[in-house]
Amino acid sequence: MPSPYRYDAFISYRHRGKDETFARQLVKDLESAGYKAAIDKRDFSPNANSLEEMERCVKESHFTLAVVSPRYFQSGNTEEEAIICKVLDMGERRRRLVPLIIEHVEMPTWLYAITGIDFAEQDPLVPPLDRLKEMLGASCTEHQSPPTCELFMVPFSHNDFFTGREDLLARLHGALSAVHSRPYVPRDLPLLTNEDGSIADW
Repeated sequence: MPSPYRYDAFISYRHRGKDETFARQLVKDLESAGYKAAIDKRDFSPNANSLEEMERCVKESHFTLAVVSPRYFQSGNTEEEAIICKVLDMGERRRRLVPLIIEHVEMPTWLYAITGIDFAEQDPLVPPLDRLKEMLGASCTEHQSPPTCELFMVPFSHNDFFTGREDLLARLHGALSAVHSRPYVPRDLPLLTNEDGSIADW
């Protein structure tokens, strides 16, 4: 079944120092593991309203990962991203907002009850990145429908003007049906030849 999400995770972070460095590295780590991440400086459309792009990325992402530090709550934009996700969670009854704590800070009331993942812990029992990957589960790209071939949508219906070789056609039709849209010829299928012995033009 196709995933309803375009991204596995949208990264919400403060554009400054350690926070931005962490966010950029997180995108690399997730994408090297096969996940699809969204981050504003790469995935926001240059000619679009930033608030609209913020809302779009939150809606199109399975999770919104808030890179939490004292600086996170000093930026209006990052709080808006997290609040948009929180409001969507309430409406959809899902939990898609996940705090990633890189520096301990007192959480606001609307974020306090969410456990999150502590990246600031000195000696974690489980590496925080591993916990994050486990929570994300399979990538949304793994649920996409396989592409279909636009050039050869086989099997075709029987051509009434192609007479003879009924057994051969039946075997060819069956082989093509088995592999859906990928042309395939069984190894033991003889070549079609003209009366003069030349190979027939398909």
